[in-house]
Amino acid sequence: MEQRIQSYDALFELMPEMGAQKELLGCECAQPEYCFTHYLEPGYKEEDILVEICQSVTEKKQDSGQITFKVFLKVSKAACIFYKGSYNTLHKSYAMLLQYIEENGYEICGSIRESYIEGVWNKESEQEWLTEIQIPVGTGSLTQCIC
Repeated sequence: MEQRIQSYDALFELMPEMGAQKELLGCECAQPEYCFTHYLEPGYKEEDILVEICQSVTEKKQDSGQITFKVFLKVSKAACIFYKGSYNTLHKSYAMLLQYIEENGYEICGSIRESYIEGVWNKESEQEWLTEIQIPVGTGSLTQCIC
């Protein structure tokens, strides 16, 4: 589900909406579950953010007005970090991961993903939420930077 949102808080409304749309289409989540937000524009923005909310499913259905089914290419290499806690301080993990990428001579070569492993749907406390930030990277060569 692709949408332009005014702030990151809008994700809390968009994700349940996508879940309801999936149910109407008869989708079943693949196991293990893989849900992520895909940021479609480069750089960090506080507002007017173009996102794609994704959930792996067992089969591709007919696209609806709100949901589009896609097959993503395999990412060959990514810099990743796990973050546990409220989304309000997620930016600190981003800073650490981006510093690692720069210090190790990598280049970002794809859209950044946030994979939600534990969250509001199964944990009562924000301190228990677990997110994995995934940034596709390469070494600059076109053959090594295809994601």
